[in-house]
Amino acid sequence: MSNSIGCIELSSIAMGYTVADAMIKSANIEIVWNEIHCPGRLMLMILGDTASVHSAIDLGLRKGGERVVDKLVLSRIHPDVIEAIKKRKIPKTKISSLGVIEALSLSSAIEAADSVVKSSNVEILNINATIGIGGKGVVTFTGDIASVSSAVEIATKTAQSQGRVLHTSVIANPSQELLNRKRI
Repeated sequence: MSNSIGCIELSSIAMGYTVADAMIKSANIEIVWNEIHCPGRLMLMILGDTASVHSAIDLGLRKGGERVVDKLVLSRIHPDVIEAIKKRKIPKTKISSLGVIEALSLSSAIEAADSVVKSSNVEILNINATIGIGGKGVVTFTGDIASVSSAVEIATKTAQSQGRVLHTSVIANPSQELLNRKRI
């Protein structure tokens, strides 16, 4: 059962491929992302049972050494987070408010997404790590204004307690033009 997620961001693309190969060969995991993103980083994201993910990430950290920029292992990850990672989610209801979390890394964005969906009545729309955003991760989610505001507050407190900085936004009644974009 794939209930855990692991991420390693590396500053070397070539080393990232070596790490990915070793992780795949070492444990029963699924590679979700093996993507190059800015600034010249490779992001590896895996799914699997908790023991397999921990084993693969531990190996990846040893192989990657000083090239590891960030890492994350989350057990019992919320299914909505996995769905948002794999593709942009179409909201089930009309979007009355939009929350945006900009994190310093994709790993910290995934961690923020998991915390907000578990702690607030919000629906994750997208987790984005695109070339051109300096290695940052962006999470978008929807819900009523109180839930979205609460989720942003929770994510901000979590990030501050870990020494990470986030930028956030809460938009009441977002424009339809903004919502119709391919990636929000």
